[in-house]
Amino acid sequence: MRIWLNKYFGFSKGEFNGLMLLILIIGVLKSFPLIYNYYKPIEKDDDNLLASIQKITITDEENFRSTRDKIENSSITKSARLFKFDPNTIDVDGWQTLGLSQKQAQPIVNYRNKGGKFYKAEDLQRMYTISPEMYKSFCLT
Repeated sequence: MRIWLNKYFGFSKGEFNGLMLLILIIGVLKSFPLIYNYYKPIEKDDDNLLASIQKITITDEENFRSTRDKIENSSITKSARLFKFDPNTIDVDGWQTLGLSQKQAQPIVNYRNKGGKFYKAEDLQRMYTISPEMYKSFCLT
């Protein structure tokens, strides 16, 4: 093989030995995961593990539903009132009247205060705080 490599590539004896060492190192590194997985001990799961996971999932879903129902029925949530508005002049309270929270309305006002302008209705879609459903409800007014 050394004669073939020397004939076509012009490797010296030292270069050939270095190439063989490099190929050996690459082969060992590539085969290491296969050898490790073959000799690694197999971990056994507990028989009740699946039942425990399902119980946790069901409990989490029940907690989520109960929390969602509390939020929907609480007096904290405001009912949105839609009206015609100019997004370049409306303040945070106006956005809250439209149904956005304080945290959703403030970035819009900050954008406008730093020089941003809304030239057409589609420009509101660029604001990440306005969901597509909320945008559609704005356009219906």
